[in-house]
Amino acid sequence: MPLLPPAPPRRPDPEPLEADDARVIAVGTALWLTALAVLTVLDLAGTRVPGWWLWMCVAGAGLGLLGVRFTRRRAAPSDRRPAGRP
Repeated sequence: MPLLPPAPPRRPDPEPLEADDARVIAVGTALWLTALAVLTVLDLAGTRVPGWWLWMCVAGAGLGLLGVRFTRRRAAPSDRRPAGRP
Protein backbone atom coordinates (compact mmCIF):
# COMPACT_ATOMS: atom_id res chain seq x y z
CA MET A 1 0.00 0.00 0.00
CA PRO A 2 1.57 3.37 -1.08
CA LEU A 3 2.15 6.01 1.58
CA LEU A 4 1.46 8.95 -0.72
CA PRO A 5 -1.50 9.48 -3.04
CA PRO A 6 -0.74 9.55 -6.78
CA ALA A 7 0.31 12.93 -8.16
CA PRO A 8 -2.26 14.81 -10.22
CA PRO A 9 -1.57 15.04 -13.96
CA ARG A 10 0.84 17.81 -14.85
CA ARG A 11 -0.50 20.88 -16.64
CA PRO A 12 1.41 22.18 -19.68
CA ASP A 13 3.96 24.93 -19.10
CA PRO A 14 2.75 28.46 -19.89
CA GLU A 15 4.21 30.36 -22.81
CA PRO A 16 7.08 32.69 -21.87
CA LEU A 17 6.20 36.35 -21.47
CA GLU A 18 7.66 38.82 -23.93
CA ALA A 19 9.38 41.76 -22.27
CA ASP A 20 11.63 44.58 -23.37
CA ASP A 21 14.61 43.65 -21.20
CA ALA A 22 16.58 46.81 -22.02
CA ARG A 23 13.67 49.01 -20.90
CA VAL A 24 13.25 47.11 -17.64
CA ILE A 25 16.96 47.47 -16.86
CA ALA A 26 16.89 51.16 -17.89
CA VAL A 27 14.10 51.84 -15.40
CA GLY A 28 16.10 50.17 -12.63
CA THR A 29 19.17 52.19 -13.61
CA ALA A 30 17.13 55.39 -13.49
CA LEU A 31 16.00 54.46 -9.97
CA TRP A 32 19.63 53.94 -8.89
CA LEU A 33 20.57 57.32 -10.37
CA THR A 34 17.63 58.96 -8.60
CA ALA A 35 18.69 57.43 -5.30
CA LEU A 36 22.25 58.66 -5.91
CA ALA A 37 20.99 62.19 -6.58
CA VAL A 38 18.81 62.21 -3.45
CA LEU A 39 21.57 60.86 -1.23
CA THR A 40 24.08 63.33 -2.67
CA VAL A 41 21.75 66.26 -1.96
CA LEU A 42 21.15 64.99 1.57
CA ASP A 43 24.89 64.58 2.10
CA LEU A 44 25.60 68.10 0.87
CA ALA A 45 22.79 69.46 3.06
CA GLY A 46 24.57 68.17 6.15
CA THR A 47 22.71 64.94 6.79
CA ARG A 48 25.20 62.21 7.56
CA VAL A 49 24.84 59.61 4.79
CA PRO A 50 27.01 56.48 5.02
CA GLY A 51 29.56 56.48 2.22
CA TRP A 52 28.80 52.92 1.19
CA TRP A 53 25.22 53.99 0.32
CA LEU A 54 26.57 56.41 -2.26
CA TRP A 55 28.95 53.82 -3.69
CA MET A 56 26.16 51.24 -3.79
CA CYS A 57 24.12 53.62 -5.94
CA VAL A 58 27.12 54.26 -8.20
CA ALA A 59 27.66 50.51 -8.59
CA GLY A 60 23.97 49.88 -9.28
CA ALA A 61 23.84 52.60 -11.92
CA GLY A 62 27.08 51.44 -13.53
CA LEU A 63 26.00 47.82 -13.69
CA GLY A 64 22.63 48.93 -15.01
CA LEU A 65 24.28 50.83 -17.86
CA LEU A 66 26.33 47.77 -18.69
CA GLY A 67 23.17 45.66 -18.57
CA VAL A 68 21.32 47.96 -20.97
CA ARG A 69 24.25 47.86 -23.39
CA PHE A 70 24.50 44.07 -23.11
CA THR A 71 20.78 43.42 -23.66
CA ARG A 72 20.59 45.79 -26.63
CA ARG A 73 23.64 44.20 -28.23
CA ARG A 74 22.29 40.71 -27.54
CA ALA A 75 18.92 41.55 -29.10
CA ALA A 76 20.37 43.30 -32.15
CA PRO A 77 21.41 40.19 -34.16
CA SER A 78 18.00 38.57 -33.66
CA ASP A 79 16.32 41.67 -35.13
CA ARG A 80 18.40 41.36 -38.32
CA ARG A 81 17.64 37.70 -38.99
CA PRO A 82 15.51 37.01 -42.07
CA ALA A 83 11.95 35.93 -41.40
CA GLY A 84 11.44 32.19 -41.01
CA ARG A 85 15.00 31.43 -39.86
CA PRO A 86 15.77 30.53 -36.24
